[in-house]
Amino acid sequence: KTPDADKQAAALQASLAKAGITLKLNPIEAGKYYSTVLDPAKQNELSSAGWGPDWLNASTVIPPLFTPSGGFDLSQVNDKAFNDKVAAAMKELDRDKQATMWQELNKEAVAQAWILPTRFGREQRLAGSKVGTASGGDSGQVYLWAPYGSWPYADLYVKK
Repeated sequence: KTPDADKQAAALQASLAKAGITLKLNPIEAGKYYSTVLDPAKQNELSSAGWGPDWLNASTVIPPLFTPSGGFDLSQVNDKAFNDKVAAAMKELDRDKQATMWQELNKEAVAQAWILPTRFGREQRLAGSKVGTASGGDSGQVYLWAPYGSWPYADLYVKK
């Protein structure tokens, strides 16, 4: 519960109201978020959370968010057929075939509305003229790594 979170919740409430959905806000006290949303007895019907992949593969998104063993299953999903398909995708070594499997699993999760995307945050950051990235080409330009929306810390350097 913070002033910014309260504003975000009010905006979501107003947006859902336009679709005919009544959202009763239930703010969580600071410091009690995870102990509330990860406990099925305390969570309620809808929780707000963010997620970023560990690397560019859906194996770091779909299993954590939609399987009981994934670690951040706020959706409380435990669909055996879906879990079996996730397990098969995790074992698939052909990257093209695996990508197709993840795409199908993503479509299935969206069709079931196990998660409701509400916003995708973007921001601007400035770096000084002496900061560069090894992969920024001859210019050494700094870029934001899209999956994280952050600097590529392992690639940054300071010019002399």
